Formats: sequence, structure tokens, C-alpha cells
Amino acid sequence: MTRTLHFQPLRWVTRPLILLPVLSLGFSNGLQAAPTAPTPGVTSGLLADVIITGRVIDERGEGLPGVNVVVKGTTNGAQTDPDGRYKITAPSDATLVFSFIGYLAQEVAINGRETVNVALAPDNKTLSEVVVVGYGVQEKKLLTTSIASVSAKEVELLPVASPNEALVGLVAGAQVTEPSGEPGAGAVIRIRGLGSISAGNSPLYVVDGYPLNSADSYNQIPPGDIQSIQILKDAAACAIYGSRGGNGIVIVTTKRGRNDGKTRFNFTANTGIIQVAKKVDLMDRDQYLDYLRESFTNGNRAIPAQLQPGAPDLPDTDWQDEVFSTGMQQQYQLAASGGTNVSRFYISGAILSKKAW
Repeated sequence: MTRTLHFQPLRWVTRPLILLPVLSLGFSNGLQAAPTAPTPGVTSGLLADVIITGRVIDERGEGLPGVNVVVKGTTNGAQTDPDGRYKITAPSDATLVFSFIGYLAQEVAINGRETVNVALAPDNKTLSEVVVVGYGVQEKKLLTTSIASVSAKEVELLPVASPNEALVGLVAGAQVTEPSGEPGAGAVIRIRGLGSISAGNSPLYVVDGYPLNSADSYNQIPPGDIQSIQILKDAAACAIYGSRGGNGIVIVTTKRGRNDGKTRFNFTANTGIIQVAKKVDLMDRDQYLDYLRESFTNGNRAIPAQLQPGAPDLPDTDWQDEVFSTGMQQQYQLAASGGTNVSRFYISGAILSKKAW
């Protein structure tokens, strides 16, 4: 009897395919029957918010009122009470940011704590900045008046002819204008507006402690010789100079030599082109003649012969180009400074030249 095995290969191939679903069912049932146990110390889901309290103190151990306490990266914040205590709700893994004017900001991680006390350190860099006032020098943290300060780095490298021109855009509340285009003319500064019609509105200029009778002597100081400019803008400016400071006071401190026994030379030079920033748009010759003919016609008057078409050509001159020509400005300054513990010196000379082409 002959046996045929035509279907045996197919049967052996399909047998594993039939067993796979059965095995998968058995494994899945086993996994469901043995759930995974939770790991100790790990909580599922989001971390819960906690209420955090504490106190913020200064370098002397006293409470700081009004300190801003903000959760880092959010807008959630609070402020300390008069005793320096605060209360805020935040996630247990968040970071609190403590900030206060005159003190260094500090970031503190909560790390699951419910009480966070912080001691802020003063920011000596800003509070110890010294400014010149009418009766000496004071630290900024002790001032209650309105004072604008301009340092030498902001003035000495500007290509200007007078110190007032260097104050343009550097002093809030001060109006600096050019009275004329005359070479070497100083700018006019108004600190407290126009307060008088006949008595004058110029501020009082004080250079190295000496009040000046007019602004002409102040405008002759080269900007490179100025160490700092302090502008007193409020009524406290009259504390030492009386009514002369009613329009504000400009206190100028010039440079001085060092007492290290070395002589230093400093030379600065700059040059530039002077042009009119904006010209008035005027009519040319032909446009002006058309305008005159039309005016005579509208007034029922005869047009003069010299204005008739075909008359000899009249001159066509742009007087703005004739008056406002391009000029060149050159400024040079040489200074020598030095000294010892006994005496110090600072000598400088400057040349300002403005020429038209």
C-alpha cells in the first residue's frame, strides 16, 4: 500500500501558527494574575502643592518687609509682612526666588520642606555708588533728592564742542537745544523748564566747587577734561546756593592727576563732516514764475513783461545750498597729568576747528 505525503509539509508549517495564539493567551493570563508591586518611596501622579511659610531677614537679623517671594518659572508670588514673614503655596520640588531693592536676589530649593527661612545680603555695588551734591559727596542709598549723574566714559569720546552737547539723551527731564549754528556756540540746557520771563532760566554751573557767573566759561571746558557731571533737579538744589539754584544746578568735576609719581600723556583727535539734517522743500525758478503768473491772473491784473513766457531767463539759485554748505569739524586735545603725595597736576589744551567747503 502506497502512502502519500503531499500535505505533510503544509501541516508541519501550520502547526506553530496554531500554537502561537494559545501560548500568547497563557502568557497574558499570567501577567494579569501577577501585578507589579509599587516601588517604595515613589509616588504616582503629580506632586501635591504644600503651604510654605518662613521669614526673610537682613544682615542684622531684622525682618525685611516687602520682599518679593516668587515661585521660579511662574507668576505665583507673595510679599513679606512688616515682620518679614511670608506664606505661599508651591509644589514640594519647586524653587523660591527672594528679591528686594538694595539686596542680592537669592534662589532657594524647597526640597519638600514646609518652612524656609532666608537671610538676604545687601548689594553694596549699587548702594555704595558715590554722587556729588551741593554740600559734598554722598552715597546713593542716603539720597532722597532727584540727581542725574553722567560719568567721564559717557562724555569724553563724543565728538562735541561743549559739555552741554554731550548731555543730549543722557539726562532724563533735561532739555538741551542748539541756539544757533555758530561754530563753537554752546548748547542751552533747561532743567526745570521756563520759570521766568526776564530773570533768566539757565541753571547754576558749579565747576570744582566754584560757582560760575555765566555759562560761557562752562562751555569752554573740553569734554575730555570732565570727570563727572551731576545735575540737581529738585528744590533741594537750593540748600546751599539759595535762589541761584532755582533753575537747577549743574555740578562739574574735572579730572585730576594721580599721586603715583608717574606722568601720563593723553592725546585725542576726531574729525567729521557737518551737514544740514533737513532742508525746506522750496519751489524752483519755473515753479515760482508759474505761481506769480497765476496770482496776477486771479487778481485781474496784467502780467508784467519780464514774467511773460519767452522773456529772458531769470536766475535760478537755491539759496539753501549757498548758505548751508558742507563743513568739516576737527578737534584735538593733549593732556598731561601726574603728581605725588605732596601735589598733583593736570594740564590740557584743545583746538576746535570748523570750516566750510
